[in-house]
Amino acid sequence: MTGDPNSVPRCRYQRKIRFNLREVIDYSPTADLAAAEEKNGLRAFLGDYDVVLPSGRAKDENADPLTKLRSYLRQPCGNAPSRFSDGSFSVAYMGEESETCRAEVEHHLEDRLKHSAAPKIKTHYFVLAQFALTGETLDVRRGHPALHDKNDWGPAQAFGAKAKSSDEDGITFNAERRAGSEAVAVLKAGLVQSGTRVQILGLRWDGSRVVPV
Repeated sequence: MTGDPNSVPRCRYQRKIRFNLREVIDYSPTADLAAAEEKNGLRAFLGDYDVVLPSGRAKDENADPLTKLRSYLRQPCGNAPSRFSDGSFSVAYMGEESETCRAEVEHHLEDRLKHSAAPKIKTHYFVLAQFALTGETLDVRRGHPALHDKNDWGPAQAFGAKAKSSDEDGITFNAERRAGSEAVAVLKAGLVQSGTRVQILGLRWDGSRVVPV
């Protein structure tokens, strides 16, 4: 039964490293060269997700990733819908490898830019961070096709809501954009024990698709 978290096996983590690629950097060495309409376009783009960038030069890319993650998960609502949330609560997604994170971010960023009428900034910067997970998650990697449907997030969002209300730490599932890799939907910050910034990555919009910088 995909709708009942109590019927799902558990996946145990003990200092297992997983990667996240979510933090958008507003400032980079090339940002001063960006046209004003590009900067305004970035803010409008992120505004659709209720992400407000600070005035001035940037979000601090040197801030502790674990502090940022915990702050994000404390947000009660106002986030874009995702596989395991309808947007009414925060979920942090992590990949088994950094390449998994990149594939997911490239897909969603490209899709959003294709459908956005706002002026588009050419280069988007992200912080790649690695986190150590310790604890248990619900394991839906096998036998739960409805939770992995690419075209219908409804069953997965309903499952995520039940997992959240049951105070579960997270959900381990099959990554959609990179075959053979797993991902973790983190529901509670207590699952994450440490965070380390690895590097800053850039993705560039070339007018029709997203390509690596």
